[in-house]
Amino acid sequence: MSIELRKRLFPYSKTYYFNLFFPSRNGQLLDYDNCRVDLQVMCNKLHILCKAFHGFRRAFARGFIKNGGDVFSLQHILGHSNIETTKLYVDLNPEELKEIHLKHSILSRLR
Repeated sequence: MSIELRKRLFPYSKTYYFNLFFPSRNGQLLDYDNCRVDLQVMCNKLHILCKAFHGFRRAFARGFIKNGGDVFSLQHILGHSNIETTKLYVDLNPEELKEIHLKHSILSRLR
């Protein structure tokens, strides 16, 4: 959880009587399988191809780099201690790298 989310949830934690931030529909502890089923339902409604939660992290990483973000900032955002792990998340093909380069290159703006 981000620090901003923690700041917002902390006051709520003092008043919530279940002591659970994200309970299941019946008020019990939410487990991974329930979340995964709900994710699939949501992705189907939104016409998004997603097999698991981790896919959102990968999609974010790729989008971040494609839109001009740098790999070192991305490493920090994702919480990776090794830059090689971050590179695995992005995994851009040569055409995508060329597109990014043309979009952000100073020389391409001289035309």
